[in-house]
Amino acid sequence: MPELPTPNAELRTIIRWTGLATWVAVIAQALLALPAKPGRLTPDEVLPWTLCLLGFAGVFLLATRPWRGRAAHLTPLTLISVEVLLALLANHIFNGNSLLSGLLLVTAAQVGLLLRLGHSLLWVLAQTAGLAAVLLGNWPALDAWAYTSGMLCFQGFAVASARVAAREVQARHQLAAVVRELRATRQRLADASRNAERLHIARELHDLLGHHLTALTMNLEVAAYITQEDQTRTHVMRAQALAKLLLGDVREAVQSMRDRAALDFRSELTLLTDAVSTVQVIVEYPDGLPEPDDVRKQVLLRCVQEVLTNTVRHAGADHLWLTFTDTPGGLEFRARDNGRGAATLRLGCGLRGMRERLEAIGGHLNIETLAGRGLRLHATLPHRLEHP
Repeated sequence: MPELPTPNAELRTIIRWTGLATWVAVIAQALLALPAKPGRLTPDEVLPWTLCLLGFAGVFLLATRPWRGRAAHLTPLTLISVEVLLALLANHIFNGNSLLSGLLLVTAAQVGLLLRLGHSLLWVLAQTAGLAAVLLGNWPALDAWAYTSGMLCFQGFAVASARVAAREVQARHQLAAVVRELRATRQRLADASRNAERLHIARELHDLLGHHLTALTMNLEVAAYITQEDQTRTHVMRAQALAKLLLGDVREAVQSMRDRAALDFRSELTLLTDAVSTVQVIVEYPDGLPEPDDVRKQVLLRCVQEVLTNTVRHAGADHLWLTFTDTPGGLEFRARDNGRGAATLRLGCGLRGMRERLEAIGGHLNIETLAGRGLRLHATLPHRLEHP
């Protein structure tokens, strides 16, 4: 299943392509400047220098791939550290080149997306200190310090730009999610209005037309009983049969309208999951699953809504699995994500409310979570409602 265009995925794509473009531009400029100073790179240094630059590109591609669970934060930072070391080593082999130091802009932008602002600036200071050590060994001290201070500002700008881009992408995705939720809400309101009108018409048909048809049938039955003439009696009995037939048609129409006005769980479930844009939601709902009654439908929908909200806001996941099964013990709903999880489970108002709704109809809720392994939720609803 293809990955949804989540904020993290979009930012990874942006960083990957701009980083590779910077890598190509830096190497091209360094090679173009080499004929002016042919002694900068000796034949024995060509292979190590090439391996450092290729290693930088390979590690960069690994660092910008999707990482999940515990590796989602620590592994990219470790790989970025290797990128910094390879960039500094390549610059040292090249006898301190101002163009090659541009690779540190790539690592600064990556760090800006992973760490807080203060920690990102400390990281930039550390890698700038490494650059200063390389340049001081190859340049005059004044030139080395002047260039290093300028690179420090450029790296700070790279960190700030990456953070601004991240906020812009996240804001755009949040706005898109709000628009989807508004559209889903508008659709639900329209459906609720249509259903209410159907129920109103059904009640009117039942209470007015059904009542009068019943009275007509009873009167025709009496008329047939007291009528003596065979020809008249035949017509009365025929009218009575037609009245009964019409009454049956009215009852069927009323029942059909009530059934159509009933809550469609699959449609409501689709509206809820489609409104989520930052998480890939995989729903497993067997076609032969018995349709729950209205009370259990409402409880299930509220449970799904709470799971979706918690996953988007707190889990840090990009995939969520929702499974519905029918068992001898009742209707089961399971949810699991690939988010960060938690070492200790603390129930908020939403999860407590979910448990209370389930227990009110005789169901129960079980939640499991571990740090780095996401969250697993198991809810069971009885086949028959239990009232306290």
